[in-house]
Amino acid sequence: MSVQQTKKTFLTICALILSVSAFSQETASPITVSGYVGTYYAWDTDKSVVPNGGLRQFSFIAPRKETFGLDVAMVSLKYAAERSRASVIVQYGDVTNGWTNGATASPEDLFGRYVQEAYAGFMLADNLWLDAGFFLTHVGEEGFFPKDNFLSSLALTTLFEPFGQSGLRLTYSLNDKWTAQLHLLNGYGLTFGRANTSAKAVGLQIDYRSSKEWDFLYNALVGDGIGFGDAGQGKTFTYHNLVAKYFGAKIDLAFGIDVATQAKTKQVLNGEPQMALYFSGIAEARFKVHKQFNLMGRGEFFQDSNGIFGAVSTDSDGLPVGLKAFGVTGGWSSSRWKTPSFAAKSDS
Repeated sequence: MSVQQTKKTFLTICALILSVSAFSQETASPITVSGYVGTYYAWDTDKSVVPNGGLRQFSFIAPRKETFGLDVAMVSLKYAAERSRASVIVQYGDVTNGWTNGATASPEDLFGRYVQEAYAGFMLADNLWLDAGFFLTHVGEEGFFPKDNFLSSLALTTLFEPFGQSGLRLTYSLNDKWTAQLHLLNGYGLTFGRANTSAKAVGLQIDYRSSKEWDFLYNALVGDGIGFGDAGQGKTFTYHNLVAKYFGAKIDLAFGIDVATQAKTKQVLNGEPQMALYFSGIAEARFKVHKQFNLMGRGEFFQDSNGIFGAVSTDSDGLPVGLKAFGVTGGWSSSRWKTPSFAAKSDS
């Protein structure tokens, strides 16, 4: 599929959604339509980034420096009946351009640039659903867009989690407290038509809502050949993500821990490669100072010493070392605005 064909398809889907929206307003229908637009102006002190449109480092949200931009515009069409359901979300903007490798995007990447979600499913039995298609990832403490998060920027670890995933999803709700999902996927964040999808991945989510305030999740992915780069091909890769969230009257809290392993890809000076290890963490808080005013903060650390997700360099002693970073971010929000007020990160 060419770039022009993909754009025509995107516009056709938008027109279809708008037509369905007009129809559903006139008749009782299981179809709902919604939209979202996010714009931005970004500035930072990084002198290595070209101003007036240059791409900021590690910033998929508000990625261009010193220019007004469109983060994302999306339209969602959802269908929900007693025993069947479906969802299509089309999108466009700087976020999805970065998500899909920008100007170097392949035709397969372009699917994810314009389509955020597209799946259909049906009920196999009471409280048991099977969905097939392209989904937003089940992994991670943060969502990918500011509307779903405390802050309007993303933690570094979120950038290395899968954004979307394609395959099958089985969901079972035991009761109001326990829900479980089992995924059979093309790989770690791989969409339809991508290379190396012969080695599938299996995903798991267990969600426990202990009360109205607390929600605990365990997310996992395991597969063969889903690590990044040639060194990861044919190696067993696992990803584990623990999330805890609290929503109170005066404060909201969120915590996330990520741990990944990849077999025999840790670079050593002599001998066979060893198992590589990655881990990261997030802690966030939102203080409800007033019904129309909040203060938010986030602390994070990121350690990919063995280079599972990024390039490995050599330290002063000649030993291989990957990316390490920690940072803090603060912000404020009102009923009209949400913006990070300050951010600081350090990496090595």
